[in-house]
Amino acid sequence: MWHSGKFEDFKKTYKNVLRLLEDEDGRVRVTAFNALEQFRGFFITFTFGGNNHFEEKLIVKLWMGSLFLLWEKTKSAEGRLQYHLMKCTDALFRPDMEGYITNKEYRQYTDIWEQLQELNELYNEFGADDKMFKEKQEKCFKKWKKK
Repeated sequence: MWHSGKFEDFKKTYKNVLRLLEDEDGRVRVTAFNALEQFRGFFITFTFGGNNHFEEKLIVKLWMGSLFLLWEKTKSAEGRLQYHLMKCTDALFRPDMEGYITNKEYRQYTDIWEQLQELNELYNEFGADDKMFKEKQEKCFKKWKKK
């Protein structure tokens, strides 16, 4: 991971993991997801008062930015990659960072959560390759753009 104890190294490593989540090789994506889970553990520890050797605003900004970025990538991806990115986005929701974000960010946060759950229900009901899935997915995307 990062050995220097500096936030810049932490951020660089984290961004490399985020980049690898979209790799063409499925094994690399799985490994990157496992690394994302380790970062999620860091964020969870941070929210409960541990790992506070980095500045709070920097941690929250990095986490929130990556959540928004992953969600945008999820919406533009298709098939298995979309499902994978959806699960990555879901993993980033687990740290319970609500207490660290503004009201505006909280609204965006809850909107993403609701949309993520709706997309997950579509996958569970139809599967990614089903024609009905694609039609319902398009309707969801149009509805979400109006928000």
